[in-house]
Amino acid sequence: MLSKVGTLLTVMSVASYMQDWHNLDHVEPASVRICETEADVINAVRSSDGPIAVRATGHGQGSTLVPDGLVIDVNALRDIISISPDSGIVVGAGCSFHDVLDALRPLNLTTVTQTDWQGLSVGGIVSVGGLGPGLFRHGLVIDSVTALRIVTGNGAVHDVGPDDDLFRAALGGLGQFGVILRVRLRVAPRPARARLHRCVTTLDGYLRADYSSATLHNVQTFPRLNQPGTFVNLESAFADFPHDRYPDAWLFLHEYVSFYNDGAGNDGAGTVLRDEDVLAKYVRDVSYDEWVFRLDDKFGRRAPHVDETPLYRPWFEAFIGGQDAVEFIDREVLRNVTADDNPSGSLMITYPVSSMRSVNSDSISFPDGFSSGIYFGWLRVTPDKEQAKRFRLQDDARRVRFQERSRGYLSSAMPRSVEQWRLYLGEDRLVRLRLLADRHDARHRFSWRMFKGQDIRD
Repeated sequence: MLSKVGTLLTVMSVASYMQDWHNLDHVEPASVRICETEADVINAVRSSDGPIAVRATGHGQGSTLVPDGLVIDVNALRDIISISPDSGIVVGAGCSFHDVLDALRPLNLTTVTQTDWQGLSVGGIVSVGGLGPGLFRHGLVIDSVTALRIVTGNGAVHDVGPDDDLFRAALGGLGQFGVILRVRLRVAPRPARARLHRCVTTLDGYLRADYSSATLHNVQTFPRLNQPGTFVNLESAFADFPHDRYPDAWLFLHEYVSFYNDGAGNDGAGTVLRDEDVLAKYVRDVSYDEWVFRLDDKFGRRAPHVDETPLYRPWFEAFIGGQDAVEFIDREVLRNVTADDNPSGSLMITYPVSSMRSVNSDSISFPDGFSSGIYFGWLRVTPDKEQAKRFRLQDDARRVRFQERSRGYLSSAMPRSVEQWRLYLGEDRLVRLRLLADRHDARHRFSWRMFKGQDIRD
């Protein structure tokens, strides 16, 4: 057990920091600093000479790994610092969203939006952007962030807000601009109930979905290759789904949620899907907590620091605009993916994105001219590392084919060379962010990826 505040681990003790959740790359840092206070973090940054990565729950895909450098562990920064219905909640970066929502509940408040699972750290979520089913209505989690405290590579501590370049760079910036110490999030009145709609359609029904007048709070769709058991793990109501009527077909499970207090939740699904397109439907009213914490039973209240399950998890993610989204779904998924490409435990998910650019972030990139489209995510889970590597190579090829019309979500598509950073950000934005990094991190202790690339793959 670690007993000293700010304990420095030696190379012999850092095995758990050599991998992260996706488990495909194993990188040995020179040392790890376990920090229990903001002062510990500040001292660790000021006393370090080499490259630095930041880690809380380690639920990343490369951004918490650093070869021959220092990993700063902020998992213990879990203070609830202040709560105000007007200005929001201020929390330590190591707090999970579970911690945040638990603190807000007695005041009948909640966060504006969340990710699907509340076991991840706030600092980690805002460092990647923060996707969730509320994307359709509220944008990314970072769009509800109003202030940060951050220590930069030069050792200075900054309290910044939306008017600051450092704020907009750090949100979605993968830890390249310093260690986020605390975060302020907007809050909202906490609803009492959630009406959950689950509907099954074919591709045609998915493509005809109309969100223009939807009043839904959460929207997500799961493409599923039709086979026995496709839906039984989600809802027993679909256990008798007539799979044989749709041989070799892709089906789409739509999940819509509207929040409410008194009376009944609205029938939001009815404004999105045509009745004739719905093959099966399930409606259920649940408590707000039951919806928000729906994945607790499966994943727990907090992500484990090290996931010791011998599984590999390549994850393809992209923002794709307009008609390109239709082409992508058709060409890259429906025509080419078989059951062998999608092992048991894998997941495809789409979120509609409407007129949204992340106002708060200069580090997250959307396709040129993007006004509406989808987020598409495909997580594959396999115990076979060689199979996982093949999946990742296939994902790389997809990104190349659609690189002019889509942008990868940095959490799983971090550029591995300076040229890839240039393609992702564009020349002007890359120059601007590099100048900002030079100003706050002259030795590039955090921003080394943007200047040198990070090809850490096994």
